[in-house]
Amino acid sequence: MKKKIKDIDFPMVLIEWRDTTIQAGWVSVKYAKEEKTELCKSIGFLLEITKQEVKIASAISLDKETDCPFNALQIIPTEWIKKDKVKSIQYLTIRKGK
Repeated sequence: MKKKIKDIDFPMVLIEWRDTTIQAGWVSVKYAKEEKTELCKSIGFLLEITKQEVKIASAISLDKETDCPFNALQIIPTEWIKKDKVKSIQYLTIRKGK
């Protein structure tokens, strides 16, 4: 049986974080020493924050009852997030119609 989502509160957040980089080939010592992680920014609806990770979704279904209301789930390890870089953009209250 599908659960009906009535009112759900999700803050929209901007997260600044560092991601791994991969070079799939032979590289010089100089290149390997100079290569850095990538600075990234993600925007989404905040689903959960734990000590280990932050979960956001880029889209939320409002049209129907569903067991799967979230699309494009992104899970970022909290260790990869720059200090104090989960910022609330706006707060959204979703009210599902009848």
